[in-house]
Amino acid sequence: MRASFREFVHEQRAQHPNLKIGVVFSMGLPRQSGGRIFTREGYPITLKGRIGELADYFDGKTAQTMEYVFHEIAHYDDILLGDYEDTYFNLTWKTVTNLRWLSAFCGQRNGDVFLVLDDDHKVNFTYLEALLKTLQPDVKRQSIFGLIGRRDPAHRRPNGKRFLSYREFPWDIMAPYPRGFGQLFGAGIIDDLAIGSAYTRYNYAPEDVYLGMLALKLGIRLQNLKDMYDHNDFKARHKIGQPVLVALKKYFDALISLS
Repeated sequence: MRASFREFVHEQRAQHPNLKIGVVFSMGLPRQSGGRIFTREGYPITLKGRIGELADYFDGKTAQTMEYVFHEIAHYDDILLGDYEDTYFNLTWKTVTNLRWLSAFCGQRNGDVFLVLDDDHKVNFTYLEALLKTLQPDVKRQSIFGLIGRRDPAHRRPNGKRFLSYREFPWDIMAPYPRGFGQLFGAGIIDDLAIGSAYTRYNYAPEDVYLGMLALKLGIRLQNLKDMYDHNDFKARHKIGQPVLVALKKYFDALISLS
């Protein structure tokens, strides 16, 4: 997955010489044991689909996995390796790590926006470059952009990965939040988000819901981008001829042209 994305970004840099594109892959440590089975608030949770299959595949392969990761780090120098187990239920740890790394090592002078993207999605850099040119500087640098979820209910039934207990998240309706497959962060708010994460609990709240909590506390604007498509949302919403900013790789690659 990382190899194909590196190749994709290399091609995009050549096509967009005026757009400064830098890429870092953020990841944690392999889970020591357990595969796809977790215990949440005393309830057994089994991860289904691709994330469950990956959890089973890497179960018991920590040494081999880390050997390959260290080889990649030495060869490409583009991996941010965090000190947490890289599982679905630790995605908020990854988000907090990303925010603090961006604040410490990228800062407000190295760009106007930072894109955080799931590794199974792609971004249309032609559309992104055009979009950024239409935004006022204060909007571009002081907002979070994404496909915004509004008034989503908290999942209380302990039968799946989205379960949230009242102890973890005491409200029945979640604050507006940018869905987790991809977000654009204005450079001017990164420091505030990084500092705010130090004072906002992040045990098991999903990472996108957590970002909504931070944005609410800090008064950060959320800007909806309807041309970002979350996983299989593309099949349900996209119409022929509509522009695409972000989509799952298999749908992105199937498009003949992107406006």
